[in-house]
This record gives sequence, C-alpha cells and structure tokens, in this order.
Amino acid sequence: MILIQDLFLSDSDINYILEQWDRYDIEFSKYVINFYFVDFKKHNINLSPIKNGIFSNKSFEKIRLQKYNNTFKQVTDFHGHENFHNYILFLNNDFEGGELEFKNGVTVIPKKGSLVYFNNDEQHRVLPCIGDRWVFTMLGNEYIDLKIEYRTKSIL
Repeated sequence: MILIQDLFLSDSDINYILEQWDRYDIEFSKYVINFYFVDFKKHNINLSPIKNGIFSNKSFEKIRLQKYNNTFKQVTDFHGHENFHNYILFLNNDFEGGELEFKNGVTVIPKKGSLVYFNNDEQHRVLPCIGDRWVFTMLGNEYIDLKIEYRTKSIL
C-alpha cells in the first residue's frame, strides 16, 4: 500500500527538522545508497514539535534527516526495507529529479511538505537528482494512524 499526502508538513515543521542539521553530528551512509544524515534516534531528538506531536512516543527503528545530491552514489535498483512501515517526508523541492519510483509503476514527484507512506512490500528506488534533496525518514514496525484526509491519492 502506498499513501501520498500533499501539504502534510507546515513550514515551521520543516524548519524545525532542518535546524537539527547544524546541531548534531552528521554521518555518512556507505550502504547501497550514499547520503549524509542526522540520526534523530541516536541523538534522542524531540519529535513533538513536528505535526503537533503525531510522531512522538512512537517506536521507530530509524529516524533520519537525509541529504542526497548528484555527488553521491544513488540507488539504481529497486529495493525494500526491513521495517514494515515507512514514512518519507519531503523537505524541499528546489532540485531536479529525485522522484521516488515504485516497482509497481507509481512515481512520486517530491513536493515540499508532502508525505509518502508505504509498507515493506513496495519495492522502490530514488531516481537521480541534481541539487540537494532533503528528506525526513521514519522506519519502524508500528503503524501510525495519521488521522488526516488523503487528498491526493491512496494506492492499494
């Protein structure tokens, strides 16, 4: 299942997340895909200011602010995640490319403030981007009832 919601995050939510970049250690991922990230879980960063606390006190395996660009190795193969519930929040749209493409044919164009939820059955990849692509990812095994109207699309 893939759920997409435009305008999920406010500018103040986005600014709060991005402010953490300068406050904490930045790490570099050397796995299938390369990116710089701040590990919110490792640093125990407070999630309550984001979207009125909807993600607070939830169990996630990974919570990261991630930065990708064309200088890093980018994903070319479809892949899945070990965690069942995957929440991707786009924090900007001032770059080219970087679409989230699913193996089932769905392609999500990144829009600042939008949310994409998908479970681990949905294999995906990130298409190459030019410029800095900022995303906030939360991966876990606990479902969060977002209690919002999905205005864009719900894909089963």
